[in-house]
Amino acid sequence: MGGSLMLKVNVRKNWGDFKLKVCFSQRKGELVAVLGPSGCGKSTLLNLIAGVVSPDGGEIQFNGDFFYRQGKVNVPVHKRRIGYIQQNSNLFPHLTVEQNILYGVKDKINKSKINKISKFMGIDYLLNKKPGKISGGQQQRVALARALMINPKILLLDEPFSALDNIKKIKLRELLLKIKAEFQIPIIFVTHDLDEAYTLGDRVAVMDEGVFLQFGLRKEVFRYPINSKVARFVGMTNIIPGKVVSITPEGAIVNASGIMLKTPRYFNISGRNVTLAIRPGDIRLVKHDIAEGNQRKENVFSCYIMSKKYGIENCKLTLQLIKNGLTLEMLLPNYVVKKHNIQVGQKIRVSLKKNCITVLGTYRNSTAVIEGVASL
Repeated sequence: MGGSLMLKVNVRKNWGDFKLKVCFSQRKGELVAVLGPSGCGKSTLLNLIAGVVSPDGGEIQFNGDFFYRQGKVNVPVHKRRIGYIQQNSNLFPHLTVEQNILYGVKDKINKSKINKISKFMGIDYLLNKKPGKISGGQQQRVALARALMINPKILLLDEPFSALDNIKKIKLRELLLKIKAEFQIPIIFVTHDLDEAYTLGDRVAVMDEGVFLQFGLRKEVFRYPINSKVARFVGMTNIIPGKVVSITPEGAIVNASGIMLKTPRYFNISGRNVTLAIRPGDIRLVKHDIAEGNQRKENVFSCYIMSKKYGIENCKLTLQLIKNGLTLEMLLPNYVVKKHNIQVGQKIRVSLKKNCITVLGTYRNSTAVIEGVASL
C-alpha cells in the first residue's frame, strides 16, 4: 500500500430528498473501489471531487492544498489536474488516437512522452486511427492514456469497463493495476461489480443512499460486513438471526430458530441477539454416510431442495432445512450437481462450515461507520 495520506474528502450534497454525506482519506498509490447500487451517489461523489459539481459543505484536500473548503472553491475544475474516465470513453470521433491523447496537453510536440505512454498502454500501433475504427476496450485504453498525459494528481474512474466483454474487462483490470504501480497516484474506481471491487481495491467502500455503510480493507469488508445490508451486497445472501447461548474455547454456539450453529469465537457476545451471514458458495454438500450432527463435520443439517438454477459454472440451489424450515441459498459446481443427479424435491445433507460463518458487526478492527460517515 502507498505512503502518506494525499486525498482527504469530507463533503455534503443535498438534491431534494437525496442527501450525500461522505468522509474518507486516501493514500498515495492506493486504489479505493466504491461499490454500490445504481443511484446511491457513487458518480456524484466523483463529480464533487473533480469539481464538476459543487458541494454544499465540507472540504476536499489534496496534499495539504484545499480544492474546496466550506463554500469556497479554491481550485477550479480545470486546474485540479484530475483524470476522469467514464463508461463512455468520450473520445473525439474526428480526431486520431494521437490527437485525442494530446487533447488538453499544452506541449503538443512532446513525442517522447506520447510514445512512452502509448506503448505502456499497448496502443502505440493505433495512433493514426480514428476512434470509430478501434474496439471499445482500445477506446478505453486511449481515454486512460489521455488522462495520464496531463500528469494527473488523481484518477477517477466511473464504471469504465461495464460495457465491455469479460475478456476485455480482465485485461483492462490488469492494466489498471500496472498504472497504479507505475504512477503511484490515488485512484477511485466506481463499480457495482463485486469481482471488480475485490480484484482492484486496496480498500473498498460500500455505498448506499449517499453514505458509506462500510469502508475498510478489501478482505475486511468482504469477510466481515458491518450489517446485513452490506453482507447482502458483498454476496453473503444467507442472513440468519440468532442468539448466542454459550462461548467455548473453540467458538460460539448460536441458537438460530431452534438449530444450534457453531461459529468462530468473537469477543464476548454471550447472551446477545446476533445476525449471522454466510455465502452460498461456503455451504458444503455432505456425503450420505455422514450422520446429522456428526462431529467430523460442523453444522450438518438435512434439507430439501426447493429449486435449482444453472449458471455458466455453478448451480444455485434453494434449500429448506427440515429441522426448522430455514431457507438458504447454496452454490455448487455444475459438474457436482450432474454427478450426484441432484433434483428439486430431493433430500440432501449440507454443512455450514464454522469458519465461514460471520457474526455481523462483531469484528473489532472493522472500520466502522457512524451516522453515515466513515471513521478513519
